[in-house]
Amino acid sequence: MQSQYATGAVLGKPAKAYREEPDVAPDSTTETFMACKLSIDNWRWAGVPFYLRTGKYMKRRPTEIAIRFHQAPYTLFRGTDMERLHPNWMILRIQPDEGIALHFAAKGPARPSCWIL
Repeated sequence: MQSQYATGAVLGKPAKAYREEPDVAPDSTTETFMACKLSIDNWRWAGVPFYLRTGKYMKRRPTEIAIRFHQAPYTLFRGTDMERLHPNWMILRIQPDEGIALHFAAKGPARPSCWIL
């Protein structure tokens, strides 16, 4: 998918549409946003999608790798509804705030999942 940004607000400030920016032709077809789904054709990475998104003038500009783990085929605890479990994630933050976050489903009396930063 490719597109251009339109009039809006970024961080609470008004933003012009790309074609209204100085030095940009009013009939420009230059893309300012791109998103794609990639795959690697080998046995190790079969069925694992890689998503890339980038663009100009975005509200946030993080660089991160988000890994979503496959759902387990069964649970350790009887009576746990597999359909209600949230997926487990590991997020590697490259910039601007480096770090690792884990989001996983955990059995507990009050919280179905938790964050570890």
